[in-house]
Amino acid sequence: MKACQFIVELVDSPLTIRDCVIKNGWAGIQASNSRLHSERVTISNCQNGYFLQESDGEIIETDLRRCVTGIFLESSSPRIMRSTITGNSLGIKIVDHSDPSIGGSLATANRIYGNAGGAIKNEAKAKEDGMRLLRPYTVVARYNYWGSNCPDSTNFRGPVEWTPWVDESSKKSLDRCVAAASK
Repeated sequence: MKACQFIVELVDSPLTIRDCVIKNGWAGIQASNSRLHSERVTISNCQNGYFLQESDGEIIETDLRRCVTGIFLESSSPRIMRSTITGNSLGIKIVDHSDPSIGGSLATANRIYGNAGGAIKNEAKAKEDGMRLLRPYTVVARYNYWGSNCPDSTNFRGPVEWTPWVDESSKKSLDRCVAAASK
């Protein structure tokens, strides 16, 4: 089967996608200037699992595997919750004036691990009072599982606040490595 450019393309509109398996596209789901609600979706073998431009919404309980980039955000601000992003070249790439919510609590923790190029690459720029600025934006991605109970800070490129994190069960928050705590 040949790959297509987008499996699902959304432009200037809202869309809810639930309980789908999407694979073999340049982008599994592309949204431009839209509000996307995606729940219990599996995406694999795509250049970009999600490719969002100037969009928001929710990505909930999604499984992203074997993509070049699991989630690519360009000036987009989705909430990413209870999803698994693993086995990709890069987990999440954030550019321009994006402001995503990634995890944030034990109840919304994501599992972002085993991505060869890292968990998050942040190149976003800050916004203040509706003004787009040139200074770097710090992405807050607390309370996620990063592949072990002692995450490797090299999983993050650009300014990312990733601590505290959660253990593999996503039921306990951690703010220091167990090995370091016992010394």
